[in-house]
Amino acid sequence: MLEFHESDAGEQEAQVPLGDSFEISLRENPTTGFRWKMHAGAEPVCRLTEDEFQPGRLPGAGGIHRWRFLAAKAGETRIRLSLERSWRQDAEPSKTFSLRVRVDARS
Repeated sequence: MLEFHESDAGEQEAQVPLGDSFEISLRENPTTGFRWKMHAGAEPVCRLTEDEFQPGRLPGAGGIHRWRFLAAKAGETRIRLSLERSWRQDAEPSKTFSLRVRVDARS
């Protein structure tokens, strides 16, 4: 399975065969108020199959937010996420993550 992390931040591109899955994993610390927000989903080309946060081992420590997608239809899509505080609508995001996905039909 293809995996994308914070080190892949920026304008990334992925080619995923139809029917395969891929995952985006980004560090997050909800206790600071910063949460990843999805601005551009992947439907109908990719379907979100899992969205989970795995907390760290210590109270108040950050953890990892994971999104798993299934390449459901041939085509192209873009997934855009930003790390922001929900109550600060006018503030710039702390971080952003963008992934362009091209789903290819299997030969």
